[in-house]
Amino acid sequence: MTDQKETGSKPAPIGGNAAANKSILYLNLLGIFALAVVCFLQYQVNTRQHMEIDQLNVQGTQKNSTLSDREKQIKDLNTQIDDLTNRLAVSDKNIADDETKFNKLADERNEIAEERDKVVDKLQSWQDAVAQRDANLKTANNNIIVLTADRDDAIAKYNDVAKQYNDLMAQFNSLRATTQKAAQQPPPPQN
Repeated sequence: MTDQKETGSKPAPIGGNAAANKSILYLNLLGIFALAVVCFLQYQVNTRQHMEIDQLNVQGTQKNSTLSDREKQIKDLNTQIDDLTNRLAVSDKNIADDETKFNKLADERNEIAEERDKVVDKLQSWQDAVAQRDANLKTANNNIIVLTADRDDAIAKYNDVAKQYNDLMAQFNSLRATTQKAAQQPPPPQN
């Protein structure tokens, strides 16, 4: 090639034909264009793949973050479950203690109910005795009223008899006094 520059002549066509050179030139140009299209398509594919890889990385990061959050939530829930299990155990113990207390109170209530029933029975006996006493007092009171009326009648009769006696005694005394006076006076002359 250096020889051609020195002579100032045009390069000799390869194969000696200008039309063939031109078609090779077009073919090269077509090859370059095809290579450019392939490169462009490859660039788009690579760009799309990189974008998908970036999206997948973002999604993977988000999923890892979500997974970490879920693991933390699971850990918190396990802690809450343990706490609730402990509370449940304490509640079960408290319920058992309360049931024991309840049973004890129920026994005490039953004993008090039995004592109350005994007291009610005794109270009923006392009420019956008081009712009997009241009936006896009422009967005695009625008897006293009847006896008082009978006594008042007897006293009235006695007073009547005493008055009659006193009247008789007054008449008797008056008659006796008259008789004694007459006996002490000299007899009237007889003619």
